[in-house]
Amino acid sequence: MAGRTEVHDALLLRAVDYRDADRIVTLLTRDSGKRSAVARGARRSRKRFGGGLEPCCVVRVELGPSRGELWTLSRAAPLRVFPALVADLRKIALAGACLGFVPEVTCPADVTVASDEARCGTEVALDAAVVSDACQDAGTVLVFDDRPATFPVGTTVVRFTAVDAAGNDASCETRVTVSDETPLTLACPAALAVEAPATACAW
Repeated sequence: MAGRTEVHDALLLRAVDYRDADRIVTLLTRDSGKRSAVARGARRSRKRFGGGLEPCCVVRVELGPSRGELWTLSRAAPLRVFPALVADLRKIALAGACLGFVPEVTCPADVTVASDEARCGTEVALDAAVVSDACQDAGTVLVFDDRPATFPVGTTVVRFTAVDAAGNDASCETRVTVSDETPLTLACPAALAVEAPATACAW
């Protein structure tokens, strides 16, 4: 999570008041599954969040690094709202129940390793992704990823996807960075001795 900012289109699953002015939001992103983030000052600032923190609306969010498992929600702009839904408590309850069926997958932390000596990459043993599902035992949820057998020098994004028996899916990503720490070697040609002709000062 450290050091990067992400922009996602997401469905706002819920928003809970936190401390004096903040909110903790749960988002279902199209690209990375569920994300939880803290929106600092959300109950005071209309400029950064506008109407983007209403339940069950589709928003474009900017997520930045934070401490622990939470991201920092920097901005949220509504893309699509459902006024008829939020005006009816019964519809809100039904929508909330349906959203709870989506499986949640948490990826292992980003990894930085050194490449093997005299190679341009290395094998990396990633921890397993953690899965939870509101309606099914986590052991019945299929989890797969697209990691390569050997990670090349540079940064590789590994995508984990969880799919339950009902076809619901969620995804997240882990970044694996392999640094090239193999010393550079340079082989010079052997020393050469020649004899200059008697009539020349140099060869």
